[in-house]
Amino acid sequence: MTSQSQGIQQLLQAEKRAKDKLEEAKKRKGKRLKQAKEEATAEIDHYRLQREKDFRHKQNNVSKNSEERQDKHAFPVPSTCLACSCCNSWDLF
Repeated sequence: MTSQSQGIQQLLQAEKRAKDKLEEAKKRKGKRLKQAKEEATAEIDHYRLQREKDFRHKQNNVSKNSEERQDKHAFPVPSTCLACSCCNSWDLF
């Protein structure tokens, strides 16, 4: 009987060790997943900020180019314009 109870005790101890190892492995996996999620979030935030910065830069360039084009194509007021006597507007004839 003693060897049987020793065998049962050994099995229970082995089962407990296996259960402890599984719990520890689950904890490590949870930590790794949490760390990976934090790293991915940081990378996404960095990427988003970079893309927004690039977008603002391009947007500023487009608006500057648009203003420059408008300035180049704006009609200059010729010195030979006549003021319309009825409404004081400039007629370009």
